[in-house]
Amino acid sequence: MPQRSEIVTYEFLLDLKRLSDACRGFERKISALEALAIAIALYIIFIPIGVVAYFRFYWSGTPLEHSPVVVSLVIGTIISHFIRRRRRIRVFDLFEEGLSEKLKAAYDNRFHDSIVMRSLAQELRHILSGISDRDILDTSRLHKRLLLVFAMLTLAVVVSSSISEEITPANLGVVGGIREIAEDLLGSKQPVSEIRDNVSIYGKPSLAVLSETKLELELYPGSGVGSRARPTEATERLFRAGPPGQGVAVPSEVYIESLPPKHREIIRRYFTLLSEAQS
Repeated sequence: MPQRSEIVTYEFLLDLKRLSDACRGFERKISALEALAIAIALYIIFIPIGVVAYFRFYWSGTPLEHSPVVVSLVIGTIISHFIRRRRRIRVFDLFEEGLSEKLKAAYDNRFHDSIVMRSLAQELRHILSGISDRDILDTSRLHKRLLLVFAMLTLAVVVSSSISEEITPANLGVVGGIREIAEDLLGSKQPVSEIRDNVSIYGKPSLAVLSETKLELELYPGSGVGSRARPTEATERLFRAGPPGQGVAVPSEVYIESLPPKHREIIRRYFTLLSEAQS
């Protein structure tokens, strides 16, 4: 019966670890190129629908201007991560079927010390030492993704050249149209506070011209009688000369008689005192 020992270490495990690390590094490169290709594809989609122009127009000169690039990279990384998990490749799958079965059996019994295990480990050590990283890795997968990224970059440059240097709300594409529709929908429903602020508590406007609309000017004097200004023709108004008049002296008794009875005595005394003061 084979004996299990925790201190047993077979040399083939070192070679297997070397090849396993190379496999993981290669898959990381593949995943990074796939993430970059997906991000570029998303960025190319953002250009014709106006997302890139929208951020350049409204957030020019700020970090938000590069939001489409960041969003594309984040989405590309997430998608490539799920693709890599679904395509999980073990190092044992990279060898021929016969060698792969021996490696799996030896790896499962790596903690057991027996004559059979030692013989198998020595055989695997001899085989794995002669295998390099490139012998088990399909470098054509890497080259294909490099070409794909280069092609996507070229296409992105061509599509980016279609963006006008002078970006206006009129050429924002689909995003600009969606923004206008949203503004129309939101603008048709004024909030209560806005309606309250727009209500005039001063009655009709009394401006001569308001928003290119002519209004009649109404003035409200203090007497409470309204008057309305109307256009009239200009007329010359001159003083007419008349014969010189002659003043007629009126006796004080006649003047006093014309005054109200309750004020006559006061006025009489006033003039009496005035005449005494002058004398």
